[in-house]
Amino acid sequence: MKRETLTQLIAGTVAAASLASSGVVATSLSATAGRAKLVYTQRAEEGQPPQVALGIAMGAFRGIFVNFLWIRANNLKEAGKYHESIELARAITKLQPRFPRVWVFHAWNMAYNISVATQTKQERYNWVNAGINLLRDEGIPANPNDTLIHKELGWIFLHKIQGYTDDANMYYKQQVAAEWQVIMGEPPKIDFKNRGRDVVIKQYADWIRGFVDAPDTLKKLNEVDPVAGAMYQRVRDIIGDELGMNLLTRVEMINAMNKSVLKPIMSEKMSNKSRAIATIMDNTEERPALDTVVRMVRKHVLVSKYNMEPDRMLRYTRLFGPIDWRHPAAHGLYWSFRGSEQGKMRWNDANHLDFDFVNTDRITIHSLQELWRSGELYFDFVQAANGQAGTYLGIPNSYFVQSYGDIVYRLADDSWADNRGTRAFTSYGAGYENFLKDATRFFYRRGERDVAEKYLSYLRQIPIQNLNNPDRKYELSDLDKFVEQELKDRQTSPDVAVQEVVGSLMDGFQKGLLGRDTEGYRAAVDYARAFHGNYMAQQLKDLIVGARTEKMPRDFNEVAGVVFSQFIEMLSPDEAETAYAGADDELRRWAFDKLKGIYSELYAQAAEKGGRTFATVFPEPPGMDLFRAQRQRVMEQRSQDRGDVKEK
Repeated sequence: MKRETLTQLIAGTVAAASLASSGVVATSLSATAGRAKLVYTQRAEEGQPPQVALGIAMGAFRGIFVNFLWIRANNLKEAGKYHESIELARAITKLQPRFPRVWVFHAWNMAYNISVATQTKQERYNWVNAGINLLRDEGIPANPNDTLIHKELGWIFLHKIQGYTDDANMYYKQQVAAEWQVIMGEPPKIDFKNRGRDVVIKQYADWIRGFVDAPDTLKKLNEVDPVAGAMYQRVRDIIGDELGMNLLTRVEMINAMNKSVLKPIMSEKMSNKSRAIATIMDNTEERPALDTVVRMVRKHVLVSKYNMEPDRMLRYTRLFGPIDWRHPAAHGLYWSFRGSEQGKMRWNDANHLDFDFVNTDRITIHSLQELWRSGELYFDFVQAANGQAGTYLGIPNSYFVQSYGDIVYRLADDSWADNRGTRAFTSYGAGYENFLKDATRFFYRRGERDVAEKYLSYLRQIPIQNLNNPDRKYELSDLDKFVEQELKDRQTSPDVAVQEVVGSLMDGFQKGLLGRDTEGYRAAVDYARAFHGNYMAQQLKDLIVGARTEKMPRDFNEVAGVVFSQFIEMLSPDEAETAYAGADDELRRWAFDKLKGIYSELYAQAAEKGGRTFATVFPEPPGMDLFRAQRQRVMEQRSQDRGDVKEK
């Protein structure tokens, strides 16, 4: 046999074997791609843009067509034709639903690029929310285990909304808070005397458990509670529509009205439908059935509209702490940690160095940090629900100090970029050091010196500490000197300012108004006032930056009044009476309407049995009418000031 013939036979045999094996591999790959849904859309659905049907019809040329759509969408965006750009973006996501970067690109385009080119805060928020909805409502259902989409969604909540780089960030925060108070209602109230971490977490877990255990369908509701089933039908007949956000919005507005001294005025403006719901809510015999219906509707809205899992929310509450879902960082935490959990099911030697895993975990840890810094919220729900700029203040939530420590080691061990065995400096180590410094200083300012000493001691010996500071042991040797130096270095930080002012006020209220320590009270309030004044003077040197980073109102009396009203709401009636009696008229004016909304009915019932009236226990401070009028003017002016947000 000639050499050429032998070569041809060998080549032919190899070609035949390759062809046969490629058929087997191609079949296997196609099957795998089909099971994982990593394929192009092959069927047009009703309501989809015409480009989808055209792209499907183009077959093998679809890739070229999609590239053309990408270029066209970007050109439309650059030309300011945002709605047309978004229509093309939706067509691309339909044609490439299993390509995560398609979703991420277009969500980022809406939340960041298009939003800042609009003129008003409402327009900005609509575009930011459109980016969120695209990822949460469509991208994640199409790619439930993709880490990148989860990471991007968590980042928008954490950076765009909770951060302060956007001029309209305060409006975003208020809208998220109002929306989620409608969805879930107010979180449980914490008992001032029984506020241990485990106790409070259980309170919040029981609250979420009410949604988890709620029936999924009307059929199940009728099976487990026929009275509630009849109530569901009755409420639906009143509203005239399927129950969802329409019912929840009415319920929360009625709850807010019932706690307000303005109830007579607000009730006059209610629609007939809302008035009928309010009548049921006021009926003690019918209210339990309505509450069951409301819990079922809340669960339905969470699952069907927001693509969230109540049982996962419950698990995260037990794992991380008492999460207030009205806070943007709560959603940054939920989506980033969910993405990490789902994505790591596909973690292997080939992809474990992917930055998406590391960055997603970092969003989780930063979300916990934000929940510690500002996770206890006070805001005007009625003002925010009506799109107005009311009071909004997020104060430190100390329950998340332990949460941060519990998770940081696990995330550091998972991060190849933070290997403690090979690196003298890691971002997790630096982050945890700064976190513990803030916690130490906060507890010190709140008067809990023993807790501050505990965290400073732990800071000296944390396993993931960085080794790049030779003076570290001297800087951490004395608590008083440590706090003094920290304030010199970081007194212009917005988060430090809030922690110092709020911590000092809370310390003063506890010592002075409950403990009768007049000297300690005055010292704490004077310190808070001075720190607030210095911070605001520094911030307002740069009006643009100052407006973005105003995590506190400029008026110290408003800060003190908001913190006092939050403080007194945590107390028992007897403790509230003591604190109110010890407060001056300025503080009383901030708390009076809230106390009246909470306790007026209770004391009316007591008075019928010979007890004291509300007016006797909590006398109205002088100047309330003037105070209310001034507050209304401030709210109107604040809404006007934040009404138009020009592109910077």
